[in-house]
Amino acid sequence: MPPMPPLPLTPDDLPRIALADYTYHLPAERIALYPLPERDKSKLLVVHAASQSISHHRFTDLPDLLPAGTLLVRNATRVIAARVMMRKSGGGKAEVLCIEPVLPSDNAAFVLGKPSPCIWKAVIGGRGVRAGDVLTAMPVQTDSQTVTATVLERNGMDATVRFDWTPATLPFAAVLGTFGHIPLPPYLKRADETADKTRYQTVYAQHDGSVAAPTAGLHFTENIFERLKEKQVRIEEVTLHVGLGTFRPVEANDLRAHLMHRERIAVTRKTVDILAAHLSKASAPVVAVGTTSLRTLESLYWFGVRLARNDGAAREDAELNVQQWDSRRLAAATLPSASESLAAVQAWMTERRINVLTGETALLIAPDDAFHLCTGLITNFHQPYSTLILLVAAFLGAGGRDLWR
Repeated sequence: MPPMPPLPLTPDDLPRIALADYTYHLPAERIALYPLPERDKSKLLVVHAASQSISHHRFTDLPDLLPAGTLLVRNATRVIAARVMMRKSGGGKAEVLCIEPVLPSDNAAFVLGKPSPCIWKAVIGGRGVRAGDVLTAMPVQTDSQTVTATVLERNGMDATVRFDWTPATLPFAAVLGTFGHIPLPPYLKRADETADKTRYQTVYAQHDGSVAAPTAGLHFTENIFERLKEKQVRIEEVTLHVGLGTFRPVEANDLRAHLMHRERIAVTRKTVDILAAHLSKASAPVVAVGTTSLRTLESLYWFGVRLARNDGAAREDAELNVQQWDSRRLAAATLPSASESLAAVQAWMTERRINVLTGETALLIAPDDAFHLCTGLITNFHQPYSTLILLVAAFLGAGGRDLWR
């Protein structure tokens, strides 16, 4: 059957949301600059969306709060030491923040394991840095390694940069391990420290590629996971490499004018099969650890919708591809169930002999959007004027705005 033309998207399909309605006063002194000595001793606010009731707990209570039979989905991405302090040819300071690789691949894990050179999309800090400039990494406690960054293109702070280093046989991960710094969120307003290399990672981080941690997962400990397993809570993993866009505020007051950032995701066939089997049961909760896990799962649903409808080139594409407004565009017609959507994904993966589904999502989740795979969300508080505030507001439903105010 030939592909169906994508359903048209009209202005009436887009949410008329004013960002001023989704903000609050956030004093700087209310932002924790350092984590607690013990990850799981943080406070936990539990909100029941249906009743809008709240209760107060500690994170150590989580295994007692989740019902047996819950499927807990976490994001196994790992933060890379993506900030490199450089010097310009004239001696001035500059900074290069690696965002996502371009060559020899767009797969971060692959590029981090390859020798010199490599090309990355990056953000450059420092005055007067232009295309064609060659920056040199500031010295560390080694005189046997050198790193340069040639600015191939620059548009504002965004740039494309080629890294060259010696010894050229070293993998780029080793270079960042020597010269790189952990990119802490800008709202912390402090320099990274040695402890951040472990504390700004989840205990289950595996796949290198993020420039920010999936912070909801930072509260989990191995003890929490053991207690969850004893409670018959099943734990599965997805991967979404968190990009810099997660920190960028929505600058337009009208959400329709906002361009959502894209992030790479990966989901194994095993996880897709477990999700499908779990959702076939009655009363089978799926709880996402963090907005990144939720965004991955909901993107998986919408990709399945595209496959089920033979929407555009979805079946011919080599990877998952979900656009910013696909949830609004595709909702114009009757939607398949979660099980039907995942069945379409399974069939597509079988046909293509794919064991790991990869791709990019730009999905923007906003109030009035429905959730098709997730029934629960573990998340941190989020900054005003962020797309994450909108996602949480959508999950809480009507009246949810009052809860964070």
